[in-house]
Amino acid sequence: MRDYTQEQLKTMLEEIRTGNVDEDRIRHNLHEIGMAGFVDARTTVESFLIHDNEELRHTALSVLVLDWGLIDHKYTAERFLFGDSESENRSLGAVCLGALLEGTRDKTALRMLIAVFNNTAEKLFVRRGAYYAIWDLWGRSGKPGRVVEWHHGHPDREPELIDSKIDWDWLREVEAYLFPDAHDIYH
Repeated sequence: MRDYTQEQLKTMLEEIRTGNVDEDRIRHNLHEIGMAGFVDARTTVESFLIHDNEELRHTALSVLVLDWGLIDHKYTAERFLFGDSESENRSLGAVCLGALLEGTRDKTALRMLIAVFNNTAEKLFVRRGAYYAIWDLWGRSGKPGRVVEWHHGHPDREPELIDSKIDWDWLREVEAYLFPDAHDIYH
């Protein structure tokens, strides 16, 4: 939690509401308000979920879910995962689902995330977010290792999954949990 007085937080909120500051300052203020736990700003923060600026949308969802843990933004996270035009926001949608539903093994969310992870047409950044979220929903301890090789400094090379770093046996276990009669689908 950040140490701000109520007056400072109200001033930051007023700067956001009046729009007399640039978008970088708005993003900064949203982030600081989130870190400070100033939930009185909820309505204002929520108004940025549909903003044209993808960074402001990202910050708003991050504040509402990762800073404040508001479970009623589960569907917002799903909307970001499947509907946002920016891959970083889609990835954040996955991560937010993982955070909100950590350890629940929620079948609906797991099915969505497995579908995203298995979608080879999706950006690897988003697929990685889905893998991490599946890990959280399943309730696995620790954090998964790095599963994408980014090839920094080699713009001619596309990022790729590191198959050896993905726990494929565990993913098959998750899929068996979700689709216990999956063999019937293929026969």
